[in-house]
Amino acid sequence: QERLHTLLGMELPVARVRQVLSSLGFSCRWVPPDRYVVRVPYWRTDVNIADDVVEEVARIIGYDQLPTTRLHGELPPAWPQPRRDLRGRIADILAAAGMQEVVTYSLTSLEALRKVLGPEELSIHPPLRIANPMSQEQEYARTSLRASLLRALADNVRHRDELTALFETARIYLPRPDDLPQEVETVAAVITGRLPDRWGEPRGESAGFYEVKSYLELLLDRLGVSAEYAAATDYALLPGRTTAVVVDGRRGGQVGQVHPRVAAEFDLESPVAMFEVDLDALLPHVSGLPRYQALAPYPSLEEDIAVIVDADVPAARVRGIIQAVPLVRSVRLFDVYSGPQVPSGKKSLAFSVSYQAADHTLTDEEVRRQQERIVARLRQEVGAELRG
Repeated sequence: QERLHTLLGMELPVARVRQVLSSLGFSCRWVPPDRYVVRVPYWRTDVNIADDVVEEVARIIGYDQLPTTRLHGELPPAWPQPRRDLRGRIADILAAAGMQEVVTYSLTSLEALRKVLGPEELSIHPPLRIANPMSQEQEYARTSLRASLLRALADNVRHRDELTALFETARIYLPRPDDLPQEVETVAAVITGRLPDRWGEPRGESAGFYEVKSYLELLLDRLGVSAEYAAATDYALLPGRTTAVVVDGRRGGQVGQVHPRVAAEFDLESPVAMFEVDLDALLPHVSGLPRYQALAPYPSLEEDIAVIVDADVPAARVRGIIQAVPLVRSVRLFDVYSGPQVPSGKKSLAFSVSYQAADHTLTDEEVRRQQERIVARLRQEVGAELRG
């Protein structure tokens, strides 16, 4: 009887309990002062313990007849999970930008990893083999998202030219001696196909390095992370179209065009570009809630400036120098040129510079002085010359 009351939260008359159980084929006898002796019918093999009998009583009298008791006590504190929150935020940003999220297996094969990782990298981070793999294709814990994404891309672009952009946020597993693997939160994305024309038809140029880099820059901008790009090399990416993503002096990923040799391993004929970023490199620099900043009531002025620099000077460095000049609101690179009109070993960088003051309308003379300051600073720091 005590168990019955504990589970149901109410007192039931003895006669009512016996009537319910008898109607179900149970033999029920009351033994004073507080015990029922119940014999289960042979066909009810599902009733094995006292709680099963109580459930039968509750089912017949009706669950709606049981008293309702509100939960009491304090809610447990919320544990912050910044990595999980960042993964969700990244997925929302990339999906809103038009990319499609995929979820692939964490296990892969050594053959697939060899297609996208060089021998040196595989020797530094040899993948962990599963003790009881289900198949040869799921035998190792992956140390990169590349193979999984490229395989998913190949499955989605067969016999079609439309622009296809996929991304995944997941963990990779880097082995550590005498310890569990290091689980690294990573986001990776791939893009291929032809860009749409004005009518939305896939008749434009093939998507490549600049398109996937624009997705990455959008992601970093929405997260409030400032990054620089430096020339790099990677086994799976095309030389000359590979850059490292540097955040606060630390390399946090790479972006580039997939090498045709690697793309061919996955039966991808069109150019493919990808980026791969370590979330731990971004996490300390992700901004929280955006801060409101009032719009300046005074108009901005836009001027173009073209400078000639050494071919190995990154455009991002030149843009950063221009951005640091007072009254410069924004800087946009719109042209990179190297050819007959530019000396050998040099390149021309053309920027659109927007000037604005918060307290007055700028004059042409003020803008001219700022441009002279920009040219002087560029000449001093990177040896730039104004292109005539």
